[in-house]
Amino acid sequence: MDEKKLSPMRVRRFLCGLSLDALAYQTKIDQARLSRIERGWKMPTDRERRKIARALRVEVSEIFPEASDGRS
Repeated sequence: MDEKKLSPMRVRRFLCGLSLDALAYQTKIDQARLSRIERGWKMPTDRERRKIARALRVEVSEIFPEASDGRS
């Protein structure tokens, strides 16, 4: 059985001890949208990236590597 790779956002959320609901509350981003972003099904806007990174106390590039390589 292949183990699924966790997204950097999800790993950091776990390390911060935050539920998806708590992150949604802190960022004011809908929980369903956050879930889709975390799973890689949706791309966050730049504003959402900043809000999530701030709530998780990291730089945007630490949880969204694609943000630092010129892709949006």
